[in-house]
Amino acid sequence: MTNFRYFTNKLLNKFGYKISKSNTTDELIKIYKYKNYKEYKKIQIQHNKEKIKHIFSDENTLDGISEYLIKNMSQTNYNGICHGSRNGFEVQF
Repeated sequence: MTNFRYFTNKLLNKFGYKISKSNTTDELIKIYKYKNYKEYKKIQIQHNKEKIKHIFSDENTLDGISEYLIKNMSQTNYNGICHGSRNGFEVQF
C-alpha cells in the first residue's frame, strides 16, 4: 500500500494535490516515551531509513511558505529551523 500511495502522490503532485491521512483524534501532537536515548536513536534511524525518499514538502508548498513570509513579514532577512528535514530536500530548496 505504501508504494501505491507514494506513486499516486507523485502523480497528483504534478497537479498540486496530495493524499494524506487526516487526524481523527483530538490530539494535536503525540508524545512518545522511550526507555532511554539508545532506544530513541535506534527508532529514529530506523524510521528515517524507511522514509528517506518520502518528503512532506514539495516545491509548491515551499514556494507558498516563501510567498507568505515575503507578503506578511516586514523583515527581508529570515532565520528558521527545518525540523526533521530527513533527506535535505527542504534545506536544499
